[in-house]
Amino acid sequence: MSTTDNAVEFHSLAAGTSGTVMSTGDALTPSPPGAGSFDAIAVRAREALPAETVVIVADGHSAAPRLPADVWGLQVIAADTAIDGGQLALFAALPLAAQPDARVHDGDIVVRLRHGATAPADSPTFTDVDVLIAREDQWALAGTWTGMDAEWPQRIAATVTRLMVCDTSPVIKSPAPAAANGRFGALRELVAAGKLRDGEKLVCARPGTGVRYEAHVIDGGLQLPDGRWFARPSGALTALGYRHQNGWHYWCRARDGVPLSEIRQAPPPRFPYRREPHLLGMVSDGTLRAGDELRFAQPRKGIVHTAQVLTDGQLRLDDGSCHPSPAAAVAAASHGSVTEGWRTWRRVRDNRTLAELRDEHRNRAALSHAQQPPESPTSDGASQELLS
Repeated sequence: MSTTDNAVEFHSLAAGTSGTVMSTGDALTPSPPGAGSFDAIAVRAREALPAETVVIVADGHSAAPRLPADVWGLQVIAADTAIDGGQLALFAALPLAAQPDARVHDGDIVVRLRHGATAPADSPTFTDVDVLIAREDQWALAGTWTGMDAEWPQRIAATVTRLMVCDTSPVIKSPAPAAANGRFGALRELVAAGKLRDGEKLVCARPGTGVRYEAHVIDGGLQLPDGRWFARPSGALTALGYRHQNGWHYWCRARDGVPLSEIRQAPPPRFPYRREPHLLGMVSDGTLRAGDELRFAQPRKGIVHTAQVLTDGQLRLDDGSCHPSPAAAVAAASHGSVTEGWRTWRRVRDNRTLAELRDEHRNRAALSHAQQPPESPTSDGASQELLS
């Protein structure tokens, strides 16, 4: 399939796709004479790019970086266009040794280079370029450009940046009604796995300025202090004035500075019962009861907010809106001024915070896990191998 800058057509690719082979660097030609050069190390430092990033275009100049052998593709980290003229000012990517699981690369864009099938046999300077995007747990082919020369980054830039801009939708004004509409962001699985906490603070620094931005994890997305909610990290970056950067590599967990890109690759916690619990689980084991009334006060404003625990684990506010997590409920009730829900909501009948009740739920689950008898060997010897 071929594409132009005016249309993007998606085709699903199987997880084991191997029909294209990444170039090992010989298909990347040097910049034309007079095109200029740049210091890749300085560019990485200036733009806060990971150390292993391959910088292909910087400040309008193209380079011919040496890529490791057997590279599957290039994960796009930045594809910035200049404000004046819209020319490609920065194109940087991370080399991927093998095709990664699309489920942990949601929204990521990958460029794959192949020796041009239509190029002369004695000319390695022409390249076919495939652009892929991870969507709905699979890699989808967004476009193919055939017979490209060293200017291929400029040729595909319009499509790549348009795909990155698509990451900004939907944008929801405060109070975030994502849960009420059944919508959740790309961070939801990280929260469920215990890698992030609901209501947790994220930070990112604007390269070269020292300016820091904050967001909170709400409904599996990112909510900015002004109440806008984004399903994916890149969308929140674009809203803050970044042009076309991969937000997974810029947003970091505030408590330890670890980027989201590393958090999503980390293995889950060892014990399932230590994952961030859902209220439904707490209702199921009796830690909470359906009908329990919760309360939190904003003394300076003279406001007391209440919520009721429902049988499905949601929290219903006074205005009738329902929310699946303490952070979502407290953010909606306070119009975004409060985001930490577990330590803010208190159960009226005993004045215990949801955080205290959560710890009781975890201890109960841990005790149940510890009391489970070990699996006994079966007659067919299936368990014997496990025991050995």
